[in-house]
Amino acid sequence: MPPGERDVAAPAVATLTAERDAIWAEGDLAPGSVLRVDDRFTLTDGLAEITTQRGTVVILEGPATIELVDSPNALRLQAGKLIGICETPSSKGFLVYTKHAEVTDIGTRFGVEVQPSGETRLVVFSGEASIAPVVNGRVEPATSVFPGQAASVKDDKLALVPAPEHPSESRFARGIAFDQQRAKVRTPVSPLDDRLIVYYAFDRAGGRVLRESRSQSQFDAEIVGARWVEGRKPGQNALDFTGKAWEERVVLSKAASDQLNLESAFTMAVWIKIGSVSEVNWSAIIAKGNDAWRVMARHDREAGKDVLGFYRSKSKDLPEMVFAKVTTTKFQTNRWHHLVVTGTPEGQEVLTRLYIDGEMQDEARFPKGFNNKWQVSFGANETDKQNSTFDGQLGEVAFYSQTISAEEVRRLFQASSSGSGP
Repeated sequence: MPPGERDVAAPAVATLTAERDAIWAEGDLAPGSVLRVDDRFTLTDGLAEITTQRGTVVILEGPATIELVDSPNALRLQAGKLIGICETPSSKGFLVYTKHAEVTDIGTRFGVEVQPSGETRLVVFSGEASIAPVVNGRVEPATSVFPGQAASVKDDKLALVPAPEHPSESRFARGIAFDQQRAKVRTPVSPLDDRLIVYYAFDRAGGRVLRESRSQSQFDAEIVGARWVEGRKPGQNALDFTGKAWEERVVLSKAASDQLNLESAFTMAVWIKIGSVSEVNWSAIIAKGNDAWRVMARHDREAGKDVLGFYRSKSKDLPEMVFAKVTTTKFQTNRWHHLVVTGTPEGQEVLTRLYIDGEMQDEARFPKGFNNKWQVSFGANETDKQNSTFDGQLGEVAFYSQTISAEEVRRLFQASSSGSGP
């Protein structure tokens, strides 16, 4: 259904991740828009990139009309052309439904076109795909198609025909050129980056489970009290915390928490909107306990400013009290900010840097050897339940197993602001 009639509670199944000269009949789509089951969109001109929850990249060439179906790796092409790019294990099996055919990926790049006559055409650029006629609602046996081949379903009949020798000579030339240019400028840090440990895109609103966005169910988190709201852009989601009770929190699984000791190389990136901070209590945004690490905010009465920082304090396993922090005052309440914290091991210390909206704010050396037995929580601190509630909202959260550079942090902020990365 069009955006004005969309069911925002419907499951999210894909994201609009890039476009060029795109004109949408619906008018208000932009990179970063979350696409949900039963959404129907018409691209009247230009090119657009859609990424499914399973990682399939779809290049849509206008004029074209698509409909999202109840699947994390499928869509319906009602008219026009698309290119399917299935390069990851999770994207294998991507399905394109048309009125008269079903096209199934078997690990490939392929193009599908639905002509005004209703004829469905398939061209395989690499790998393999299959196509099956749909006759009176019944799916007929499928036929495999390989590079150098094309197939057509017309008047309920399937025929194999020669494909152009070079993909650039096919009817999908504009889409192929767009994909090649897109690959050249793609940010090095994306939701499918192999350095990710866990990634929460907040793309499946509703219910009491925060899903890990790469379908790693062992890293799913439990939502307690916090409520789903619209995020920093139309079509995006966030979790809202009122700051009134510790019971409002998100608790990561032990499997996820065990991966987040943050004593080796790491990067944490999160979109936050702080509603208010207290002069008395700490606002726990993301925390693994007082003996490990935490992202918190507080009003500094002496400085007369709100302070946001990444903190580590003493551990029972250390011989003396340790307190280390990297902080910033360059943020505003009730406004979305992109916070990044990076760590680089240097002997028995970790060089830690804090960035806001792509710019470095502070750095310090943190000792290793902290107590990492606690589970990670969003919106609360398990080891200080009564004095660390959070008033604000959280959007995307990503943890990486490597330290990303200052340039990558800047590019990550820019990509995430436009919706093409965490």
